[in-house]
Amino acid sequence: MMENRHRSRTIQSGCKNRGWIRLLGLLIPFVLSIKLLVACSSQPVSLSLVLSDNETDYWRPLIAQFEAQHPTIRIEVANDLLQEDLDNADQIKAAYISAFDQGKPYDLI
Repeated sequence: MMENRHRSRTIQSGCKNRGWIRLLGLLIPFVLSIKLLVACSSQPVSLSLVLSDNETDYWRPLIAQFEAQHPTIRIEVANDLLQEDLDNADQIKAAYISAFDQGKPYDLI
């Protein structure tokens, strides 16, 4: 019985850690791509980004902070321009594919 409780707690803590790992997995490529663009260009740059609807509110303050520190880089959250809700991974994938097929892929994924 004790072993099952311990196993359950281990599984629960593992699920919580995956959330942080996923966030870091998204944040690290984002920051690296921004650093690369800054190093390559001193002219104003505008980047497009698509997020799931439930992540948008979390990213907006980070984007505002980044833009304040890097005034020549503008990050546009493309969700505002889309006519559809992006609530899950399949909808986001469809938005990426649609933009790519139209020849207008998003800069940050």
